[in-house]
Amino acid sequence: MQIDFSTFMMSLASSAYCSLGLTPNPLTKKTEKNLVSAKQQIDLLEMLKEKTKGNLSKDEETLMESVLYQLHMSYVQVAKNSGTENECCHEDTGCHCGGDDCDK
Repeated sequence: MQIDFSTFMMSLASSAYCSLGLTPNPLTKKTEKNLVSAKQQIDLLEMLKEKTKGNLSKDEETLMESVLYQLHMSYVQVAKNSGTENECCHEDTGCHCGGDDCDK
């Protein structure tokens, strides 16, 4: 399997979904929720988005936007169901989460 930027991005997104408790951990086969870890993984993808701005293909850019949007929405839903809905899912610009402590 060839590793390219899209594969790398999807690997990080998969880790975030595991941390959100939406997919089982591939090693333990258990579903575990860790919102702090999920937030860090989302923030990492946001950082990659900013650092690679202007260097991605159109397909990679579209994938990045889609992945981040879905992760933000998933984070908000999981946080809401966990009773932590007032937390923002990241600290970067362009937030779509609408958390009460989010200044975006």
